[in-house]
Amino acid sequence: THFPLWMTDYSPQNHPLPQTYTDRFLNIILKVGRIKPLTSVMSKLGFSHMDAWHGNLMRKGDKIIAIDCETASIGPAFLDFGGILWNSSTVKGRQPHLERCLREALAFSFYQTVGEKCHNIDDVLY
Repeated sequence: THFPLWMTDYSPQNHPLPQTYTDRFLNIILKVGRIKPLTSVMSKLGFSHMDAWHGNLMRKGDKIIAIDCETASIGPAFLDFGGILWNSSTVKGRQPHLERCLREALAFSFYQTVGEKCHNIDDVLY
């Protein structure tokens, strides 16, 4: 019951964003909307975490599960791959997730899971 009250108090009508911020944000959305993946598999729509990076992934046995899914939605596969494959976060000052062999393994695993063949790994990893 508290959430509807909070929404009333903190709605955009009561706290509008500056127009320059709104314009900039909409421009970014339009630019992202023009991104076209190099492979049709990466453009397939499905569950998209929308904040996928190694800090939001956990190992459970031999599986990797996503946590912290409050921003999840429907989206193209490449959105989550970008967060996982190219995120600049580090582990003890290193970036092990950026090693090509690990990125390739993840991409091949994705293709295998969706039942597709990966014809050119460079198009996936661009």
